[in-house]
Amino acid sequence: MSDNPPTAASEPSAPEAQTGAEDGPGAAGSETIKSTLISLLIAFALTLVIRAFVIEAFVIPTGSMAPTLNGRHMRFRSPQTGLDWAINPWQGRRGQGGEESFVDALDPSSRLTLEMPANEVVAGDRILVLKFLGKIFPPSRWDVVVFKNPERPGENYIKRLIGLPNEQVWIADGDVFVREPDARDPGRRQWRIERKPERVQRALWWTLFSSENTPLDPEHGGVRWRGPWEPENPGDWTFDGPVMRLRSAAGAELEWNGVRWPINGWIPYNDAPDVRVRAPRFPVSDLRMRAVVTAESSGLVAAATIVARGHEFRAEVSGYRVAIVMRAVAGAAPDAPWETLAETSGPESPFPPGRAVRLEFRHVDQALSVWIDGRRVAHAEYDWDPRTRLRHALSMDERELDDALRRPRGNALADVDLYQPPRVSWRFEGAPAALTRVGLDRDLHYEPSEYLGSALPLSPALGTHPGHLPTLGPDQRYVLGDNSASSKDSRLWDMVDPWVREEIDGTLGVVPGKLLMGKAFFVYFPAPHKVRIGSGTHRVVPDFGRMRLIR
Repeated sequence: MSDNPPTAASEPSAPEAQTGAEDGPGAAGSETIKSTLISLLIAFALTLVIRAFVIEAFVIPTGSMAPTLNGRHMRFRSPQTGLDWAINPWQGRRGQGGEESFVDALDPSSRLTLEMPANEVVAGDRILVLKFLGKIFPPSRWDVVVFKNPERPGENYIKRLIGLPNEQVWIADGDVFVREPDARDPGRRQWRIERKPERVQRALWWTLFSSENTPLDPEHGGVRWRGPWEPENPGDWTFDGPVMRLRSAAGAELEWNGVRWPINGWIPYNDAPDVRVRAPRFPVSDLRMRAVVTAESSGLVAAATIVARGHEFRAEVSGYRVAIVMRAVAGAAPDAPWETLAETSGPESPFPPGRAVRLEFRHVDQALSVWIDGRRVAHAEYDWDPRTRLRHALSMDERELDDALRRPRGNALADVDLYQPPRVSWRFEGAPAALTRVGLDRDLHYEPSEYLGSALPLSPALGTHPGHLPTLGPDQRYVLGDNSASSKDSRLWDMVDPWVREEIDGTLGVVPGKLLMGKAFFVYFPAPHKVRIGSGTHRVVPDFGRMRLIR
């Protein structure tokens, strides 16, 4: 799980030395050599200073931050959907002739199991890290940070910064809640959800399916492929590859089939055969519904619905009005009233005939929003504390939740079967329309777990149970890996190195400020492409398309 520094980059070339005309030939030569040596020494010193105090390069060896950052991996491209994705490397199997190795890879965009050549393992992402210089570049929540591993300080780790000094942290139903027990402001002493900034959220969406990834061949292995979107009445729709057409102005629904296509925290990077079977997959209710809608005539009305946590959340786009509404469904009457959380109106219809309109409905971090053509047009929030969130996510009352939390051994909140899976649907009426890029994306979901095979066997992981929450000191941080199902982080560290304990801080599960190194901000050299040079092939050309800022 460590992240080790890469081989040092080559030094910058020295500037060409300048000599005076009055020097003799011998003096000119000696001065040129002398100036060149001085320039090289200065360049070398500047490089050391920059590396020590400003920017340093690292390589990612493991997948604890996947899919944000890839460690050593194999990469596949699906011949059916065109999707390109990375997986943790594993041993393949031989073909019938015994001369080539294959793996059975699960295409994450179609859920088809494809026999793929076992590509060679390639190096992890190489990244640039901006050093923290005291109060000049302090770390912020949601930054991806590099630090010395408190268990083994000779190793470098990379995780996402979640908890800040003087906070108490609770990971509940996949989201981050914090409070400051000693704050002067009473409001900050109460639990509150920490919502991700838009720039971070945009980078963390993971696509469960999008209709442009419909397989080229609907017949695979003798079985007809079926996507996750199903019409309530098949006669209302026609499906032409990636295009879904509403045939008339009468109302029609598309519903996500959560049995065939579970909405959970599965990460394709972890798709080794043994992990595929045993890894828990928690339902995820922080979702983004999206579609490109082209109305054939005026009057189109759209509604996007997410049923989760005992409530129904809906976005309504009709005429010149956009509204976000919500109502309780668990234990409520069938005709329970809707509560309008946000409502806006505009000067023109959102669905002018013949124009493709990008429509999104987001439910993430206890916030709801509607986006049209990349612009947020309506927004609302609901502020539940962690206990309220868990009651709704687990469909429990206060007594039932208390009974579960008092379990003497293990972590009741790590039981996948207790969580209620979400339901998702679209409804359109008022005009025929064509839908493309009909997709569903999920947010990053931090999983509750238990210590296994450690000094704290079957105890709740730190921060995932109210009986085991970290209260951070003035120079402590709490960090998590984006690949929550396969990351040893603040939740699961079960020891502190003796030197760190004696010289810096012996608190279990935290990163002391003295171990922080910097913020990862750019992938400058992803795994390179394979090119033919002479009679062989070598990986020397950077994959420029995957160079990116780290959010």
